[in-house]
Amino acid sequence: MATSPCLAADVQQRLLDFVQAGGKLLLYGRMPEFDLDGKKCTILLEAMGVILGPVLNASGRFLSVQRLDIPAQPELGRWEVQLFHASRGTALLRVVGSSDFAGVTIPVGSGRATMITTEVNRHMFLWEALFDQMGARAAVKHDLAMGGLLIDRMRNVQGERFVSVINLDQEEKTFKLSRLDLAMTIEGRKAKLLPIGVRFGKVTVLKATTEIVRRSEHSLTFRGTHVPEEIHLELEAGAAIKAKRVDRGGSRAVVRIAAGEKETTIVFG
Repeated sequence: MATSPCLAADVQQRLLDFVQAGGKLLLYGRMPEFDLDGKKCTILLEAMGVILGPVLNASGRFLSVQRLDIPAQPELGRWEVQLFHASRGTALLRVVGSSDFAGVTIPVGSGRATMITTEVNRHMFLWEALFDQMGARAAVKHDLAMGGLLIDRMRNVQGERFVSVINLDQEEKTFKLSRLDLAMTIEGRKAKLLPIGVRFGKVTVLKATTEIVRRSEHSLTFRGTHVPEEIHLELEAGAAIKAKRVDRGGSRAVVRIAAGEKETTIVFG
């Protein structure tokens, strides 16, 4: 939860009730110490045993933090850190050159709350570790160390899924998605909507590196790009398919699109 110095008292109480009942809460940013009328309100902080300190910024100094959960981690230069004192808990981030902390996990009732009081917006491995600690593990992940991809997943009541991949910057990226075991490439500032286990009549698209652009009762058309693309299919018994480049073995087939080809159509029946 992104936080600010002001948070309504009833919201603070609901969050506290959630954590005390066994929930896991992640607070990120300036910690709430006032209600929406500007009156002192520290319901959450008092339950966590936290006393807030000053807010430091990097004006006239080099301000950095370091992870404590993994040894020998590089420093992360930050612009602003809100200092605090916690009477209990496990420290996650330390302000380099001091005894102050910028992150801690604190047991509260039957649950636990994690505070991060500095910006770590581009440190995806830290976020992954924080979410893993909370039991919130990504269903689909990429293996690209540089980041810059936004991955989302949609699923219908039949369990069919589409994975959305958005390249957030101008650099072309080649990567693999977990569970797919397929290398794929996406151009800068582009997006793909990839089918996974989606059924069309007698044909199921198991996975693909490119997206569907058209469909009819007996055909699917996939988009081509400047790199080779492939579509993995599963066929019902007796089903036939026809495509420009197809390798079939039993009930499985792989359709390939050559680099530079605009699109390819798979006809089935």
